[in-house]
Amino acid sequence: MPRYQPRLLRAVVAVTALVAAVGGEAAVGRALADRGAEATGRSEALLPARAVSEVRASRAEDALRAALTGRPPGAPLTAPALPGTPLTAPGPAAPGLAGAVPGAAAEGRPAVRPGLPDVPAAAVLRALPARLDRDGTAIDVGRAGAPVTVTLYEDYRCPDCRRFEEAQGAVLARLAASGTVLVRRVVESSLDVRLPGDGAHRAANAARAALAAGGFPLYNALLYAEQPPEQEDGYTVGRLLALASRVPGLRGPAFDRAVRTRRYAPWAAAAQRAYERHGRRAGYGTPGMVVNGRPVDLAARPDLAGDPGALRAFLLAQARR
Repeated sequence: MPRYQPRLLRAVVAVTALVAAVGGEAAVGRALADRGAEATGRSEALLPARAVSEVRASRAEDALRAALTGRPPGAPLTAPALPGTPLTAPGPAAPGLAGAVPGAAAEGRPAVRPGLPDVPAAAVLRALPARLDRDGTAIDVGRAGAPVTVTLYEDYRCPDCRRFEEAQGAVLARLAASGTVLVRRVVESSLDVRLPGDGAHRAANAARAALAAGGFPLYNALLYAEQPPEQEDGYTVGRLLALASRVPGLRGPAFDRAVRTRRYAPWAAAAQRAYERHGRRAGYGTPGMVVNGRPVDLAARPDLAGDPGALRAFLLAQARR
């Protein structure tokens, strides 16, 4: 019997080390989440997501999904076209994703192309500061105190929003970097009401997680650059994580957990309400633009939606007023 004691002692030591490692990993995850909250420049205590547990956040998200889609709370959150994909567990990539996002066939950390993603003004976007606005519902990109504030109302599933970002995203980024324009983004998800699934809400939650992790401006541009077809519920958890792998330094335990659990569902609900208030005042949908508090009808001014030179001249004129 004594000859087994060293073996038993080694087993006890191994189990103790394993428990300590698991506890340490959880502590690191919590620390990273707190550091991400600090990166926003605003205390998360101002948002419901900080004050509630993940379970309560999940219930809030379920209530939002029920209000937007008409499905009862507790119903599966997956789209009919993608049955069996759980909210908080790894799921399959969207059809055709592997060709658009390298390594996206699996939800883990995919192999990615070196360098910055191929989106306009990627280096500028990576360097831009971003934080929550004073109300905690919009995301401010650029320097506080800029003479011009451009508020954009957008939906990640909206093809017109993608076209606007492709045409005007670079000029807005450069004007923000120069200190001329503060870009305030209100992310809504109304298209989930009319289209299969709830990909817009998943993408909005991921964008908020990217803000906490310090990578929102570039990730926001990438979400539009890799937008799935409108009728396809393509913003899966796997796709969102794969896209994040193309933003240097974005992936980490806190970000991944926030995407999988929809930690920022209450924030997405608040952003949706802000968009609805704008819609009642302005009378038109996404993309919507307000410049220094005045709505701009992009249908009446298509040059401001599609011509970078026209938008730049318009905003510089506003700065001189």
